[in-house]
Amino acid sequence: MKVCYDKKRSLYVCNICGAERKTTRTLQQHLSWHKTYPNEDFHTSNICKVCGKVCTDHSLLRAHVRLVHSPRSIRCTFEGCNKSFKVI
Repeated sequence: MKVCYDKKRSLYVCNICGAERKTTRTLQQHLSWHKTYPNEDFHTSNICKVCGKVCTDHSLLRAHVRLVHSPRSIRCTFEGCNKSFKVI
C-alpha cells in the first residue's frame, strides 16, 4: 500500500479515488472499503437511494435507512392511543 500524504493540509490521500483522511487508521479503513466493494464508486455509494441524502459513511447510511424509511411496525396497545413505532 502506497500512502500519499499532503503536508500542506495534513491529510492522507487515497491513491485510488482521492478521498482525504486525517489519520493513517481512517485511510486504512477506507482502503479496506475499496477491497470489499471493488466495483463501486466510493463517492456515490453512501447516498440514500430513496431520498438522496448523502451520509458520511456506510454505517450512517444504514442507520438513516432504518430510522427514516423503515415501516412503523409496532402499534401502541394502550386504549385510545394510535401511535406507532419503528423497531430499532
